[in-house]
Amino acid sequence: MSASRNSWPSIDLSRNLSSRADDLPPQPRRLEVVSKQATRVTALSTKLEWKIEQFEKLMKLVKNGSNLISRMFSVPEAPTVCWELHVYPNGKREEDMNNVSFFLRQVGLA
Repeated sequence: MSASRNSWPSIDLSRNLSSRADDLPPQPRRLEVVSKQATRVTALSTKLEWKIEQFEKLMKLVKNGSNLISRMFSVPEAPTVCWELHVYPNGKREEDMNNVSFFLRQVGLA
């Protein structure tokens, strides 16, 4: 039986193992993408007159989370965008109880 049969390949441990950046294998570069966008916005305004009879009474009778919804409306300068006004006489969430909550909701495009 020859002595080389059970021998392992020799390893040179005498190399200088340093952690200098130029000795390390190149790391994959992080890809960073910067996207810039500019949007021009034109402010529009409109007026919705909505009379709710006995609103004070509603505040006392309506449960928290219950709401009234206005008729659908739009702004003359943008007639294809439709809106609703949502009013919660006793607040929308439990922590809003005894307060009035209002929400303007876009409901679609005409």
